[in-house]
Amino acid sequence: MNGTSRRRADSDPNLSFAKTFRLAKASFGRKSSGAAPPPGASEAKSRHGEFVYSQGSKLHSFTQEEAPWPFAYNREVLELCGLDHSLVIWGKGNQIFSDFQGASPKRCLDLGTAMGDWVVDTARHLPDCTFVGFDLVDIQIPLQYIPPELADRIEWVHGNFLECPLPFRDNEFDLIHAEGIALGVPENKWDQLFGELNRILVPGGRIELLQQDARFPVLPRWFTEPLHAHLQHFPAGPPDDSRSPYLASPVSEELPHAYVLLEELYFSIFESRSINPTPTSILPANFNTAFRHVLSPPILHFPSPPLAPLAPFPKCTTPSSFPTETSSNPNDIGQYFVPSAANADFVHPPSPLSITTKLSQVAQSVPASPTALSPPGSQSTPTSPRLQRASSIVSLDLATRSRSPSSSARATPATSRSPSVGRSAAVLNTANTTRIGGEDTADLFKIDRLMMLGNETLFMHLYIAVGKVLGAREAMWGELVKRVEARDAALARYGWGAEDYELQQSRAKFDALVRQYERDMHVRLSLWNSLVKSGWTYPRRGQMTDAELHQEEDLRRAIIEARKNAREEDFSTPSRSIRLLIGVKGT
Repeated sequence: MNGTSRRRADSDPNLSFAKTFRLAKASFGRKSSGAAPPPGASEAKSRHGEFVYSQGSKLHSFTQEEAPWPFAYNREVLELCGLDHSLVIWGKGNQIFSDFQGASPKRCLDLGTAMGDWVVDTARHLPDCTFVGFDLVDIQIPLQYIPPELADRIEWVHGNFLECPLPFRDNEFDLIHAEGIALGVPENKWDQLFGELNRILVPGGRIELLQQDARFPVLPRWFTEPLHAHLQHFPAGPPDDSRSPYLASPVSEELPHAYVLLEELYFSIFESRSINPTPTSILPANFNTAFRHVLSPPILHFPSPPLAPLAPFPKCTTPSSFPTETSSNPNDIGQYFVPSAANADFVHPPSPLSITTKLSQVAQSVPASPTALSPPGSQSTPTSPRLQRASSIVSLDLATRSRSPSSSARATPATSRSPSVGRSAAVLNTANTTRIGGEDTADLFKIDRLMMLGNETLFMHLYIAVGKVLGAREAMWGELVKRVEARDAALARYGWGAEDYELQQSRAKFDALVRQYERDMHVRLSLWNSLVKSGWTYPRRGQMTDAELHQEEDLRRAIIEARKNAREEDFSTPSRSIRLLIGVKGT
């Protein structure tokens, strides 16, 4: 793979609908830009448009060594990028973080563009700018379906950004945007990649990097055991389905939860590819070496959502009321539920956001940039950036969890500004947060806007985290194959018997475990609640027999009883952790 492929808008104004449709189906209708192809470009072009299909997953055609990106390209996985993009636009009120002070960029690169939605949205707001979306595979929005005034300024280029040099000129771009690529970059490739991005930036050009850690959402045993016990007596799906049982094999009671194997396999993906699963902890050191005037706000943690209220009983057609508060009473099935160690009810739903002051695996020292940029609109004096190691996690919802004075004391504001209603003073306490730049770097995120989002946003973040795990299913299977072929005795803890070390049998057990995790997470997410609150009609359920209604009643009682075993720490792990880095190429 030594070349790249390029795709520009078709210039034929008389392009028929039928031809457009055929082009869209045939790898989105690539058309050469007229430049002479580099050596090997024909082979690369075909490979960038080809996919491998395995057990329902759509995967790129490159080897793990060539391109270690572990996630599938199925529709449901790609849609996660759109959700993220919408959230980012809401959170910052714009497509870009940098303030160009009237000198808008003239040429932008979106590295790892995926479907290209950032490029299209940003092109609407920067009418004098041309854009290049660069990605490993050809999955972008066909340019013939984009308004001509935008498509004429957009080009899709396909290649591997882990290979050097990148197919761009020195000093070509005023702005480089890279979002969500870190879980496909080996740790030893960051310096090389940042060096190449520095090369293609114009002197004084900006780079914006928005990356997230790998998270495996965990379901505690008290949550899953009632569901699994119910299904043993009232299984879902046809009883004669011999392909694979719905319920996975029982696992050792010594394990903290039923999906420890999946969790191990998920993080083994990154270990085997030399990818750090917590890039928020390592990127500041590499980034600070390559770029100047670095800004990085504190890491954003989006905490796990509370438990949604139980769905209306099957005889009901609509919920009697919508939840407005979060309760610590497990019997209060009509409200959001989170256990409280102090046995005190939460007075408001938890904040959809928290800012961390803990940075695991961070380097003890980081080369400081000569000067820190001020965030857009900030009048503060630039200060020497400093990456600090803090000792605790400050959550934005401290003030909402309790009215006790002790909570307020832990969130003393660092400035004289008063927090707005519903906003904890902890967000202003930037003195001990891990950041690069001045205290106002937190303002790069529109915290007030993010704080307007409710519990439904937390469920969306959990949905995205679960979707990433499911999107790596085939990569996880690859890690399991290594263990099965090595006849790893540790698999016995996860229900493997002597007869299960055949790959076909192991595949059936793995698929059952993934399917069970997906369905348990479906219950945890309770998407019906978010949809109904957004105005959708509550879905009607089919007619149930008396026996089925009794089963449903037993399940609800078991769930309510299980909530009494919930612990506050079960909700303490964030669903997602996101870090922003902004840098400038020196002159």
